Amino acid sequence: MFLDLGHHPPSDSFLTNEQLNEPETYYPLRVHFCAKCDLVQLGYVVPPEVLFNDKYPYLTGSNSEGVRHYRKLVEDVVTRFGLCSKDLVVDIGSNDGTLLGGFLYAGVNVIGFEPCGNIADIAIKNGIPTVPIRFRKGFLPKGRAKVVTACNVLAHIEDTHDVLETVCEYLSVDGVFIIESPYLLDMVEGLAYDTIYHEHLYYWHYTSLQRILGKYGLEVFDMEEQDVHGGTMRYYIGHSGVHDRVRHRVTSVFEHEKKVDIDYLLDFAGRVSVHKKDLLCLLKRIKDKGKKIFGLSAPAKGNTLLNYCGIGTETLEYITEINPLKVGKYTPGAHIPVIHENVANGCSYALLLAWNWKDQIISKQGEFINKGGRFIIPIPEPTIEPIGSGVWAGYEL
Repeated sequence: MFLDLGHHPPSDSFLTNEQLNEPETYYPLRVHFCAKCDLVQLGYVVPPEVLFNDKYPYLTGSNSEGVRHYRKLVEDVVTRFGLCSKDLVVDIGSNDGTLLGGFLYAGVNVIGFEPCGNIADIAIKNGIPTVPIRFRKGFLPKGRAKVVTACNVLAHIEDTHDVLETVCEYLSVDGVFIIESPYLLDMVEGLAYDTIYHEHLYYWHYTSLQRILGKYGLEVFDMEEQDVHGGTMRYYIGHSGVHDRVRHRVTSVFEHEKKVDIDYLLDFAGRVSVHKKDLLCLLKRIKDKGKKIFGLSAPAKGNTLLNYCGIGTETLEYITEINPLKVGKYTPGAHIPVIHENVANGCSYALLLAWNWKDQIISKQGEFINKGGRFIIPIPEPTIEPIGSGVWAGYEL
């Protein structure tokens, strides 16, 4: 173990008013490194039925920048691999069908596996072929899929071996398995420790991923860095030796990852501890000036930040959100009320919890900015924006 963030409730377990009076279960949030296989992972696995159920609140389609990202992914994949109407795209953890909707519009056959029944229902209502079960063997014809996608999903599933066995069963000989996942080195170097929560069991990088892919005759033949979610890597994977390998990209990433060892990760843990002190100091200075602060957006990652740093209702008046599955509820652990962004008022500062979508979110806060409101960006270091207003150190709050 190299990082202990304490005990947390599941980050997506937003509470109703009635649930505030009920017991809340906290689980250890500790991160470990295996020197044998280079994998970084949580040391405790919360049962999946606790995390992924019919009350799951995340909707891919609620984020316009995320939608644009997936539309671009569809365009790139259809063009690069020449997909047509006879091909099939399978999405693991397909959520509300945002990604598959793009492939469907392009004339490609699709099917999604989404175990959260409430989210699967939304996808089905939107016309996306979806089965409300986990991704598993024996459901589709062998070798049928030209593309299998797993965007921000592989890190969520404890039994990675079962996933890869199923991928091998479904994937055609010349098929492509595409993974997008938060990239370990971006998390460490960008101090994005709020990426760590119970749904994210694994923190992949090429070295650890290729070790397990090799056991199933699969290999990464290309990689592309993406700027979503604070640093994401897209891996293009196929049966070994089938696809031409983009060696300069894969080799350069592999060389960069040689620095990942326990000392590298312990340094990260030390910086996390310092960050907590700096953020709390900044928030205290603002509160001591008699100013009010609200939280802007309610992502799962924000609850890691709030609960690790001990930020609650004494600091934040409320949190604003547009996702209807979160509005009207309370954050897990901190119990901060979540309200619709259109009714927010009375605060001078906004703590941007979805800092990875900073530009998109701030661009929609014209009224708040016009009233002199300012944004606290917590990661990678606590700063105050918009640009031109300066940062905390050396400036009047």
